[in-house]
Amino acid sequence: MQQAEIIDVMLGSAIRIGEALALRWSRVNGLDTDHPTITIDATLTRDDTGLIFSEMPKTSGSTREVRISSFAADALRRAAAVGLDGGPHDLVFPSLRGRDLLRQPAAVRDWITRLVQGTQWEEWTGTHLFRKTAATAVANSDSGGLEIAAKLLGHAGSDTARKHYVKRATLTPDVTNILDSFE
Repeated sequence: MQQAEIIDVMLGSAIRIGEALALRWSRVNGLDTDHPTITIDATLTRDDTGLIFSEMPKTSGSTREVRISSFAADALRRAAAVGLDGGPHDLVFPSLRGRDLLRQPAAVRDWITRLVQGTQWEEWTGTHLFRKTAATAVANSDSGGLEIAAKLLGHAGSDTARKHYVKRATLTPDVTNILDSFE
């Protein structure tokens, strides 16, 4: 339940799976406006006792406010309409069972694997792909760029985004007007 909404939020904001599953309703802002945002300031992580809610994301630079896509906002509205108990953290995507109602990231990954099993997507689909897809689209857009993609990902600089997330466009900019001048 709610896996499709989790995927939409991840793709529509470029957040990590742990950040999506640690998202709290108090960090969802302006859902009834044209420019909703989510504040990323927590994640799910593991320690010796198992899955835990961490009040800090992966790195201190990962704390950020993200403007989300319209389809991510729609997914959050659908999640709100379900009205699940978010537990002590007031989670947007709580588990229906388990410690502190924390949803297991592996359960979402397993659902995605089953969804694409036997399709052309089976070999390369995973939760990290949503971040890579969003970062690549932003980096290669006219209004984006690598620096903006890195900020969206919560990276301190653009090196990690360039090396591990963004697939650079292979189509060169349209400079045919300049080349045509040689005629």
